[in-house]
Amino acid sequence: MNHAIGSVTILISMVAFASNAAGYELPTKSFDGLQVAQSTSSELSSAGSSSNTSSQSLYGPVRRNDNLWQISKRYRSKGVTMSQVMMSIYQNNRPAFEGNNINRLRAGVRLNIPSTTRISAIDKQKANSEVSTFIAEYEIYVKDKNNGKAELALTPGQTDSVAVTEKLTVDNTEQTSVGLSDIEAIKKELVLEQAQAETSSEVTKTTTQAKKQRPKKKPEKPLFRYSYDVSVAYDDNIRRAQNEVDIRADNIVNLTLNAKAGKPLGRFSLLTYGGSISAEKFATFEKLDNMSFNANVRYRFAFASGFTSPIYSIGLKVGGIESDQVARDSAVYTASLGLNKWITDTINMSLGLDYKQRESRSRVFDTVENRLFVNLDINLSKKALLYSTYTYIIGDIVSSATPTLAIINAAQEIEPDDAFGGITTNQFAYRLDSDTQVITLGYNQIMSAKISLDFSYRYVKTESEGNIEYDRSIFRASLLGRF
Repeated sequence: MNHAIGSVTILISMVAFASNAAGYELPTKSFDGLQVAQSTSSELSSAGSSSNTSSQSLYGPVRRNDNLWQISKRYRSKGVTMSQVMMSIYQNNRPAFEGNNINRLRAGVRLNIPSTTRISAIDKQKANSEVSTFIAEYEIYVKDKNNGKAELALTPGQTDSVAVTEKLTVDNTEQTSVGLSDIEAIKKELVLEQAQAETSSEVTKTTTQAKKQRPKKKPEKPLFRYSYDVSVAYDDNIRRAQNEVDIRADNIVNLTLNAKAGKPLGRFSLLTYGGSISAEKFATFEKLDNMSFNANVRYRFAFASGFTSPIYSIGLKVGGIESDQVARDSAVYTASLGLNKWITDTINMSLGLDYKQRESRSRVFDTVENRLFVNLDINLSKKALLYSTYTYIIGDIVSSATPTLAIINAAQEIEPDDAFGGITTNQFAYRLDSDTQVITLGYNQIMSAKISLDFSYRYVKTESEGNIEYDRSIFRASLLGRF
């Protein structure tokens, strides 16, 4: 089985969905979403000018406790909806919104507020629909960037299949603060506005004419996010051997680069896609050095918009391994099912089921695995997180040792292993049908807006046919970041 020492694409899984491709991997409790935090009356009274102005006015600078909803309330006049005000401000101040998205208002900017006439000219029904979509995407986005590490992946180049935690940091240094307390009230008001708009035949006619006259939008190019993982690890049983005479330890350095983008497919669904490339260097057993790559796609969906509503996922991954030992060169295919759910506002749970198949130059490394895992993330603060994962794996595992009679009788395949000396030193790789249990404990600390540190300990227990078993401990430290 392949053992994952490197990391995939952070951050946080730590699962859920985004309103744009910018934030599908963020793990902290800081959100890039529609700002719905309450503002005090004193803050509102000093923030801007009268809401009933007939000419354009100026608001700002935007503060971190501001949000577009609250700002729009100040400039809403009789006969216009909140959605009209919000979309009018957005259209008049596109540079003030990160990624051209109303959910990501920049702090410190000044907003040009359109006149009442311009606000009234915005189509009510269209504005309501657009704002509703932003909010629905935001709710899923909040879950996705705070789930911690729902995406557990396997690192190619190892023969154990062990889950590795994905972590990233949140880039929110220029965006306003976030709260969730008003989101249900906002949704109810939007529903009421939509109902009022639909009862007006005049609005319906205006909408129809606008659709005919409005030019079609060009499809937006996918926005990729790039991340990296630089890690060092110590493995006290790199050969996965049973007998003390065959056990060897090694230090490993890993560098992984990831790219990821996403596209909302509906109110509660998202398609993410991307890839990664990784290089591993072994201090002692240099023939285990390898380069690996993969392309992946994942469909995520929910049936409700509540913060604690579960998020489901279906994923596919295709990759390859190029090793210094040709026998280990492989093609790797993985299919996965997942579920992610917030239990409380600080505890997130993930469940997953993976099927992985590896086809190699040597038959001994042709493996099939089924992996079931459950994970808990506990947010200690906005910058600190504890996580724990239990993984149960049924399937093939490849070890290397001087073969005993028990190994020869139990092995499905056995061949000389040149990475550890081969025939000249009587070292063989052998494949066994095994049951493996893995317990992972880890800690993630955000250092800045784009960098975090991750530390983990992993204990592996494998039992195979022929009374063959082994233990393994892996210590890992990683520097994780985004470009």
